Amino acid sequence: MIVGSLLAHLFQYFQGKPCEPLVSPIDVKLSADDVVQPDVAVVCDRTQIRETHVEGAPALAIEVLSPSSHRHDRVRKLRLYARAGVREYWLVQPYPAIIEVLQLTGEHYQIAGAYTDMETLHSPAFPDLALDLATVFTLSIPPAEQIDEIRESAPPYDAGPPAL
Repeated sequence: MIVGSLLAHLFQYFQGKPCEPLVSPIDVKLSADDVVQPDVAVVCDRTQIRETHVEGAPALAIEVLSPSSHRHDRVRKLRLYARAGVREYWLVQPYPAIIEVLQLTGEHYQIAGAYTDMETLHSPAFPDLALDLATVFTLSIPPAEQIDEIRESAPPYDAGPPAL
């Protein structure tokens, strides 16, 4: 449901613009040896779109994390996307609802922002894109136990003054 919601929002945002959001299953050929299927890809060079696949790095790749894909998306795909030149990578955690926005700087990603379902996501690659995440995560089905926030208690010893 989150993938569908993201696609709907991105489709509306990119209407009339040169970029096109695509949804999995679509092969993205990053190199001769590396073909991936991001949950959502945004391609800004339409010559990359072939009948059977996308040729080369999209401008944006989005992965919705699940227990079975978490490690693969956070490690292997992150490295592949960086090496291929994907400018922006979103890691979407359904519960608790968080989207991490990673921006390619040189050969590595840096965290450009982390957003909860109570915030508006701002994209470095698309500066006028502001995505109200309450509308993205509204359809997700949370587990029975709600977790709002974890508060750490003070340590049982004198921690001293805060470091500057």
